[in-house]
Amino acid sequence: MNDLDKTREQLVTELIKAREHISRLQRQLIDYQSRDIAYPEMMVQSIPDGILLFDKEGYLAEAKPSQDPLLGTLFPIEHLIGHQYSDFFPDDLTEKFTETVSRARKAPQLLQSFLYEAQSPDGLRVRVEFWVKVFPGGSIACSFRPSALEHPQEKQENVRESALFRNLLDITRQLLNQPDPSRFWQVFTELIHQHLGLYLTRMYLYQAEHETLSLIASQGDITTDTSLTFPITSRYPAVRAYKQQQTLLIANPASETNIPPHILLPGMKRMLEIPLEGLGALELVSEQNQVFSEEEQFLLTTLTQIAQAVWKVLVEKDALAKQKEFYFLEKEIKARIQQTRSIDEALQVALQELSKALGFERAEIRLSLTPDGKATSTNE
Repeated sequence: MNDLDKTREQLVTELIKAREHISRLQRQLIDYQSRDIAYPEMMVQSIPDGILLFDKEGYLAEAKPSQDPLLGTLFPIEHLIGHQYSDFFPDDLTEKFTETVSRARKAPQLLQSFLYEAQSPDGLRVRVEFWVKVFPGGSIACSFRPSALEHPQEKQENVRESALFRNLLDITRQLLNQPDPSRFWQVFTELIHQHLGLYLTRMYLYQAEHETLSLIASQGDITTDTSLTFPITSRYPAVRAYKQQQTLLIANPASETNIPPHILLPGMKRMLEIPLEGLGALELVSEQNQVFSEEEQFLLTTLTQIAQAVWKVLVEKDALAKQKEFYFLEKEIKARIQQTRSIDEALQVALQELSKALGFERAEIRLSLTPDGKATSTNE
């Protein structure tokens, strides 16, 4: 039945049904929209951790208090929107937080953490675990929760070492995909510096002809003299580590008399010198004091040894590839020479093929006889 044949009552009934259907759709749309807004909020509220969101200047933009009663009392953050964290964090927490944010900015792909021991008004002490992430735009996200561990320093070291181990695995994977041995140590230096958030990272190689340890790669905010070279008789830490073939920790570079003044920079709080057998030394410089524990030294030394092994394989592989290429080139030249009809033509073919292999645009040799019957040649 078409609309013209329907009675007025039938049309009204269908109109009412259509309106009811539209109303249902509108209610569903509103319901879905409210879910889109409410679900993320519900998820955040269901997390027991306290959550802080700062803008890039460090002003608190959003906050969710911890569900832990004690932490909720210690950090009544919901009333501090619009304030900088230095306004409401205690001085020692502000210092730790600032240092951690600085680390996070240097390695934004990593999640940084630290432990803080807070004290309630009634004297009860509680260890709080903070996790910090910096986003590309510069904003800062921080979560905090009570730590159940009894030794905060031990926990902090374990967290850092666990993160370090994951970073080193990632570095190793990337090194295995590095095909060019000539850029290997530059790439290695970049990866180490990026993943560990260091102040400076330097790679020195031993130059046998000059008996020196020379800088070949450097990463860091500070401009480094690319001609930095130390004689093998020097007492510079990297040279000592190389000669002794032993990882060397400089806990206080400022008091190290063997570091030249023009190399000693204000941010150099700790240095780690890792030798590469017969090759050189890796120098890691941090602007933090609580780094390079024995476990971290072991992991970093192991990584450097793995890197050297990978580099040797790449060098050998590259040498074999070149040897194979030369072998086929030699066969090709021999085949072409056998097709020549004179010594002059054979020499021309050999010279042309070698010139192409060496990248010359043009090469020519001319033979001529002297009056006494001797052959002479002219190269171009």
